[in-house]
Amino acid sequence: MRVHYIALAIATLVASADATSMGAKTEIATPEFSVNQRYLRSHKTATTNGDDEERGLFGWQLLDDAIENMMLSSKIKELLKKRPTADKAYEALNVKSVNTNLFESQQWNDWATYVRKANPKDPDESIAAGMSVVYGVDRFSDMLAAASKDTKTVEIATKLENAQVNRWIVGGWGPENIFKTLNLDKNVDDIFNSPQYATWTRYLKAYTTKHPTEKVDEAQIFISAYGEFKFVKLLSSADDAVSPVTQKFKEEVIQKWLELTTPPNDVFKQLKLDKVGIDDILSSPLLSTWVQYMNQFNEKIPRKKTTMIGIFTMHYGDEALAKMLEAAKKVPETKQLAKNLQTAQFNQWMADEKTPKAVLESVLKLDDQSFTNNAAGDIWRAYNKAYAKNFPETGFAFQP
Repeated sequence: MRVHYIALAIATLVASADATSMGAKTEIATPEFSVNQRYLRSHKTATTNGDDEERGLFGWQLLDDAIENMMLSSKIKELLKKRPTADKAYEALNVKSVNTNLFESQQWNDWATYVRKANPKDPDESIAAGMSVVYGVDRFSDMLAAASKDTKTVEIATKLENAQVNRWIVGGWGPENIFKTLNLDKNVDDIFNSPQYATWTRYLKAYTTKHPTEKVDEAQIFISAYGEFKFVKLLSSADDAVSPVTQKFKEEVIQKWLELTTPPNDVFKQLKLDKVGIDDILSSPLLSTWVQYMNQFNEKIPRKKTTMIGIFTMHYGDEALAKMLEAAKKVPETKQLAKNLQTAQFNQWMADEKTPKAVLESVLKLDDQSFTNNAAGDIWRAYNKAYAKNFPETGFAFQP
C-alpha cells in the first residue's frame, strides 16, 4: 500500500509540474512543508532496528527524501547552494518578522528545513545552536518555555531543549559555563522560577548522569557569581522564599558555615545584619536564615551557645533594644516575636543580677519627671513585674 501512495504522490507532483510548465507565467505553488514533524525524526539512532527498517525496507527513506527534496521551495534550494550560516539564513528568510507563533510559521519552518538539510548529522542540535546564536541562549530558553505551554508546539520545544542540553553535554561544557551562558549570573528576575534556571537544572540532571562520580556544588556556583551575602539575600527575598529549591540552597549554605564552625556573630555580620537599623532588624528577610543557622550551631556546639538577645544586645545595646522591642509589640507582624525577645531580655537582666532599680537608673535612665507617659516606663513596669514574680522573697517590687 505504501508503494501505491508514494507512487501516487510522485505522479501528482510530476503532473503538477507538467501542468505548470504549460502555463505562460504561472509559478509552482510550493506545498507547505511542516518541519514540526519532519525535522524531529530520530537522527541519533540510525543504527537501531527501527531506523534500519525505515532506511532499509525497499528504500522507503530514499523515496521519502526524494519527495521532500522535490517539495523544497526555491529559496531553500538557493540557500543550500550558497550554504550561509544559520543566523544568516535566518535573516535571509526574514524569520524575525514573525511576531506570534514563531514555531508554527512558514518562515521558521523554511529556516529549520534549510538547517536540517545543511546539517543532516545533527539537525536538532544545529537548529538549537542556530536559535541560540540569533536570540541568545537565555532568550531562546524563554521562547522554548512559552512554546512548551502550547499543545501545538510543546513537542518542538521539548525536542529542541533536549537537543540544546545534548550539544552542551557532547561539547564538554561544565555547569558553571552553562550557568553564565544562560545569564543566570546577571540578576535574573524571580530566578528560581525562570525558564533559564529550569534549563540549567535539566542540563545538570544530564550532566550528573554522564558524570555520576562528580559532585556539582550548585550553591557554590551561585556564591561564586553573586557572593555569599547577595546569594543568601537572593534566597531570602525570592518570591517563593520557602520553596523546596530555596530551602535546599539555604541549608547548603548553612552547612558550609557549620563545617567551618563560623560563630553566629560572624555570620550576623557577614549577612550585614549589624548594618540594619534596629527598627528594621525584626523584619529583615535575612534574619530567619541567621536564626536557622544559630539554632543548628547551638545544637552542634552547645558549649558555645549563642542567643538572639545576646547578639542583639551586643550590637544595639540594652536601652535601644528594649525600646525597639516595646514598639514592635504593638505591630501585628512582629508582636509575638517581640514579646518572646522581651522575655529573653528580662531573663538576661535577671541573670546579670540587674534589679529594677538598676534597670531604671542605668539602662532606661528614667527619673520621676520622665517616668509617666513614656515607653521606657512601660518597659520598666513590665520588668518590675517579671522580677517580682521570679524573686518573690524580695517582697514588694521597687517603686520609683
